[in-house]
Amino acid sequence: MSFCACLIAGIGTQAYAGSQTLQSIILLSTGTNKGGGYFAPKWLFLCMYIGLTVIWAALNTFALEVIAFIDIISIWWQVIGGAVIVIMLPLVALTTQSASYVFTNFELAPNTTGISSKPYAVILSFLVSQYSLYGYDAAAHLTEETKGADKNGPIAILGSLAIISVFGWAYILALTFSIQDFAYLYDPNNETAGAFVPAQILYDAFHGRYHNSAGAIVLLFIIWGSFFFGGLSITTSAARVVYALSRDKGVSFSFLWRKLHPKHKVPTNVVWLCAAICILLGLPILKVNVVFTAITSICTIGWVGGYAVPIFARMVMPEKNFKAGPFYLGKARRPICYIAIHTIDLSYGDTMNVPNNFIKSTGRRSLVLRIREEKKALKEEKLKQEEKYTWAIVDGVKEKLNNGEHRMSGGEKRMFKSPNSVLNKARTQLLNKQRVLSEGRNFGHYSVSMGDDET
Repeated sequence: MSFCACLIAGIGTQAYAGSQTLQSIILLSTGTNKGGGYFAPKWLFLCMYIGLTVIWAALNTFALEVIAFIDIISIWWQVIGGAVIVIMLPLVALTTQSASYVFTNFELAPNTTGISSKPYAVILSFLVSQYSLYGYDAAAHLTEETKGADKNGPIAILGSLAIISVFGWAYILALTFSIQDFAYLYDPNNETAGAFVPAQILYDAFHGRYHNSAGAIVLLFIIWGSFFFGGLSITTSAARVVYALSRDKGVSFSFLWRKLHPKHKVPTNVVWLCAAICILLGLPILKVNVVFTAITSICTIGWVGGYAVPIFARMVMPEKNFKAGPFYLGKARRPICYIAIHTIDLSYGDTMNVPNNFIKSTGRRSLVLRIREEKKALKEEKLKQEEKYTWAIVDGVKEKLNNGEHRMSGGEKRMFKSPNSVLNKARTQLLNKQRVLSEGRNFGHYSVSMGDDET
């Protein structure tokens, strides 16, 4: 079920990122955040999110041949478009970052991210890298509809991993090398309103050289196309996984979700179920700004966690019970499983195997620390008020002594019984005052206990 949830959330990640990219395209096409451009409000952003989800569901309602044709377009779009971005962006940028900055510099931005620990930042980066690889397993969900699935399925997965690793890494490097001012990327007053960091990097590069944003808009459209095709593919995968689970009666109302379209032979009901849940996940966009982070976390953790179960089962399974297929890892199988399990373990860095000294201010711990700081501030403020109140009472007692009065009020008596450090100073001062004024006089009611001494 966690795997189903992560796939449905995966549709949401693509819809959100696609809407974010489209929002930046509209902003730069109508001006900029500083130049009177139109920045889509939350209600319009939600409409774009829903629109993308509905389009993907509609396309997945048709025959598999249509999806296969679109997937071919997707491959060429992302390979050629990715190559254009990777090559063009560093060439256009007026200045590029040094290799030492790209590969060794940590920009934690603790005020923004709440992270001040480099080791913990590295552990959290595993979640980001896992999210970047999302979708390579799509071939596995379509094996029932693939010829020679026992061989072509694994080859497709490995091929996807190779392409994603090479082009994804190159894309990230191109963006990082082309950063002009890191602090400016997240500034809500910059040209892209600080909403989408890649958009600001592209804008800085093209506007710096050509004094316009046309090139940035073109490259953003390529990025938007990647999100569009990715969302379409993940919708297909999510529907197939929920359909497979419903055949085994693993979900409620399984009889409804395992039905196939009589003509197109696709699980149409499940497709629209996934789309509906995805839309519900996006509704908080209207009020909450961290929806994308939440959806991405659900998606990534559920996805890698779902794979941990069969990988662990393969590790503990006796070799005599395992029947190898035509595509087999051979002797490398157990080391690969061991590495995979521990990589997944690191992906759960916020909750598993992370020493407390690594974690200073992230996630829920950040909230705990903030609460502690607020409590400390309130306590300090309370002490200041108590000190002010204490000295006010002491001044009142002094005034009584000066006027020859000999009776303490109830509040004064309670104050002199309190083990407060401020009161120790007050007692000392008051005792000195008594000694000066008494000159042999009996201050019976004003005798103040000070340890072994007594007046």
